[in-house]
Amino acid sequence: MIGWCGVPAPVSRILHDDDFLVLDRNAGIQCIAVPSHTRGHVLLYQKQLDTAFSGDSIQGGGIALTTGIYVFPLYDSVENYLLSLRKIGDLQAKYVCTGHCGILDREQTESALNESKQFVDTHSQYLLEVLRKSSGPLSLHELAAALHESYY
Repeated sequence: MIGWCGVPAPVSRILHDDDFLVLDRNAGIQCIAVPSHTRGHVLLYQKQLDTAFSGDSIQGGGIALTTGIYVFPLYDSVENYLLSLRKIGDLQAKYVCTGHCGILDREQTESALNESKQFVDTHSQYLLEVLRKSSGPLSLHELAAALHESYY
């Protein structure tokens, strides 16, 4: 995969929340921190096109691979993930270009955001149920196995 990324390039600018990148006299891109997939994840918003480029910020209930297997949503922190989903929803962008779901219009974005939030709620419930049923502490491996056996 590294080979697909092209030749190494130095970082010429570190982006921060609310930075604005000027493209030309008539257009620019706003950088919005959405620490959902990773802590440094950003969304780029182009106001004139009312379009956001969200990368892997919206993960729904997981990502379907061509093999039919689902990859569990990957986010660093539940709080940051929910905050990021809210920021994306608050934009009300006409289009959101995602890393895994294609280009979404407002209605599709809202649906994907709701699916993502529902996954967090459902998975949290599953986790609590497994922990309540446990007679003692569980290792991460035991917890994952119990979740998989009962719910996934």
